[in-house]
Amino acid sequence: MVPNHKFEIYRGDIILADLKGRLDLAIMNKVVPVIVVSNDKGNLYSTILSVIPISNEIELINQFYPQNTMFKEIPTDNCGIHVPIPNNNIYPDSVALPELITTISRTRVTQVIGHCSPLTMNRLDIAMNLWYKFYTIEKIRNQLIELLAKIERTANQIDILKGKICDDGNNSRKMEKYKFKNLVYKALLKQICKHYSVSEEHFVMHKEIRFINV
Repeated sequence: MVPNHKFEIYRGDIILADLKGRLDLAIMNKVVPVIVVSNDKGNLYSTILSVIPISNEIELINQFYPQNTMFKEIPTDNCGIHVPIPNNNIYPDSVALPELITTISRTRVTQVIGHCSPLTMNRLDIAMNLWYKFYTIEKIRNQLIELLAKIERTANQIDILKGKICDDGNNSRKMEKYKFKNLVYKALLKQICKHYSVSEEHFVMHKEIRFINV
């Protein structure tokens, strides 16, 4: 039986929640906007929600990462952890803070105020994975570098075979095979960039990871 909750809440919803006593941080010890990241089956049946706070107090947020500590190496901003939340009427120019993920009772929810786009949620999923180190930026980069190398190798083979087609009909079939592989590798590169919300154009030009702004 589905419980009779006060609010229907779904993954990706932006809600106002009372975080008093949940996080030992002054900027979070109040009613703040948060993003629901728990799955929808849990959101339907459970009395608790997993949420990520949103804030636009960037100077205070930066205090989480003091210089000359282990936090200096944690990727933030365009590197992946702090995700911009567009069209947020409560706090303009705000970011989601995956490192402050917490669990709250549904009784702490005061209002549902919006919903994140699929692109924003994808960026948020990536940020959480980076924070918990399920995968790293270096791992993403290496995966893309490997694909770029395959694209370049197949392109070189195509160029070599272009001048040999007249000499041997076999070379025509070889070139078609390399053309097919080249297209597959390019499609994979595009798919992986899209999955990780990485700028494909910037990576191809500079071999650097740049996340697409949401």
